[in-house]
Amino acid sequence: MVIFLGLLSIGLAIACLGIAVYAVFAKGRRRKFLLLSFGLLVGASISGYAAGTIGITQRSTQLAEMSNSACRTDLVCWAGTVINTAGSLCTPFIEKQAQYGIKWTDKMSETRFESYAWLDEKHGHVRYYGDKAMIMNGKNGDWVIANYSCDYSVLNSAVLGVALREGPLP
Repeated sequence: MVIFLGLLSIGLAIACLGIAVYAVFAKGRRRKFLLLSFGLLVGASISGYAAGTIGITQRSTQLAEMSNSACRTDLVCWAGTVINTAGSLCTPFIEKQAQYGIKWTDKMSETRFESYAWLDEKHGHVRYYGDKAMIMNGKNGDWVIANYSCDYSVLNSAVLGVALREGPLP
């Protein structure tokens, strides 16, 4: 995270430099626009590269930690390490299951899943569960609490299947 913030600040500094060059040296409108665009483009590119690099580094660290044999047999370590990744990858598939609409009730700092269990321990597949959503009831148009599950392959970072049902988790 510290690396990301450092690279982000470098990107913003370059963008600001582009604006400063624009303000001081540019004489024609076209030249001003080109210099401003170039400065912002370089700044945004560096910031985007930093974000991508950090994401790749974090995922590599997670996989290295999980490949440890002790983590592989411990459900809390195995499933808990990637619960946020699973949540972000499963969400679009869960939303497609809602026939009339879905509203998420979780907070930004929370994960969409509340619990998990082995789906196939041998292959490292986990089933995540949650009920932080409301779906529109097709009978009378009311919003009702919904529970959902997502079958997830931790090693492949792949969604295997999802389910969405009315009612809270049992």
